Amino acid sequence: MKGRKITLIALAAALVVAVSAILILPRLSPDPTSLRSYAEMLSEGDRLRLTDLAPLTSAAGDIERVEASLGRGGARGWRFPDGSFFWIERSDRAFTLELEGFGVIEYGHLRSNGDLSHDGASAPYIVRGSRYSAIVQPPLARASEVVDGHKQPTLDGTNYVALDEFNGTVAYSDGALRIDCPGGGASDWWIYLTPHDIAPRSDYTWMTDCTLEKFGIDNRMTIDGYYYRTPADYTPSGDGYFFLNPAAYIAGKLARNTDNPDAHNLSAAMLDIQRSHYNNYGFVPTYPTSSWLSTDYSVAPGFYDTRFNTELADALLTLGRAEGVQSFVDDALRYAAFLNNHALTRSTDDGAGGIFVDDYWHPDGCERTHSSLNHQLAEALFLIKTENAGYTETAYRMIHAVESSASDWIKPDGDLHYARYPDGSFGGADYPYLTYNDLLALDGWLGGSPSLERLMDSKRGWMDAKGIIDYNK
Repeated sequence: MKGRKITLIALAAALVVAVSAILILPRLSPDPTSLRSYAEMLSEGDRLRLTDLAPLTSAAGDIERVEASLGRGGARGWRFPDGSFFWIERSDRAFTLELEGFGVIEYGHLRSNGDLSHDGASAPYIVRGSRYSAIVQPPLARASEVVDGHKQPTLDGTNYVALDEFNGTVAYSDGALRIDCPGGGASDWWIYLTPHDIAPRSDYTWMTDCTLEKFGIDNRMTIDGYYYRTPADYTPSGDGYFFLNPAAYIAGKLARNTDNPDAHNLSAAMLDIQRSHYNNYGFVPTYPTSSWLSTDYSVAPGFYDTRFNTELADALLTLGRAEGVQSFVDDALRYAAFLNNHALTRSTDDGAGGIFVDDYWHPDGCERTHSSLNHQLAEALFLIKTENAGYTETAYRMIHAVESSASDWIKPDGDLHYARYPDGSFGGADYPYLTYNDLLALDGWLGGSPSLERLMDSKRGWMDAKGIIDYNK
């Protein structure tokens, strides 16, 4: 059955999805009054079970939130004070959605160079209009329960998942944005609608600066969390396997890398989902088994990764302060308390007042782990950003440990060792440029540190020799 074509006029249009056979599946309607009013305009209201959530208070006004049950799927929605709207859904049925009335200027899938493509890519689809603009993540199907005789991991919001390639399509043609999902299993997709030109003068820099196009590569945003392609040393792993990554990379970049209001709206919705995974200890667990950590340190699944969690908390703190979302700031500070305690109780004193903090921990216990340079630098900077005197004192002890051991970090070829190990040795293969970026950020915050700059200069020389140019400038 052909989907209905809906006209977007002054934030009062209806989003209606036509499903296979003769069933009409309702969708949210952008409305100028309240998020709940979207549901009141839906057909088949008995299928929709809507729950109001407490709004997020921001400096610009309340951010409305709802949750909905749709058959065997579900949905979540946010309406922002500027009239923009984010809807993320897991649909269990085939559907076709058509939207028109954008005042279209240009459209296509986002590329990393800022161009828009029409070649059927899986990256987010952009419709830039003078009256409305949209960013749409094409529908992505969950893998069937059994593939090649093997039962697949489940997607339950706390573990890992096998995702097929994108099974839906998004395109603009005949005056309408069309989203098609063939069904055959639950599919995750999302749409961001805003009542303005999303990229004046065809400048998509804010999107590419935040690597938004990578949602079609290694990153996935679903109704129950941010997923990242599972590394080969995690179990289970394989083609199409993703795990709930606490760091929520792109959501964090949307918070940190730009002041663009659409970026901040997107980040707020995504971070709101991700922060729901904090456990009672104060961190978001990494659930797959890491063969490396399991073998070397007896770390079980569900472990604490200091870098992943510090990335998430830093994004919450940054966006919370920028937009006045106090609940985000509160969550970041609760994590800071956990991190500070971790740093003081699971660390090694360097004998001169400095401390090297363990990268990993598990509530059920594990052996003492290494302290990698990139983790230590990122944790210290985050603790300083909290502006808490006690946390800042801990941060400077961490910085002192790095500064006093600067010569030990430098390899003969100028690259840096990855970590300091429990036996006091330094070693491991460092990332190509991540640690340099961390050094640059912390050094800038401190106003200059000769020891950190020595490490930066050495790493920079090695990167130049290798032709690595993707580091922060």
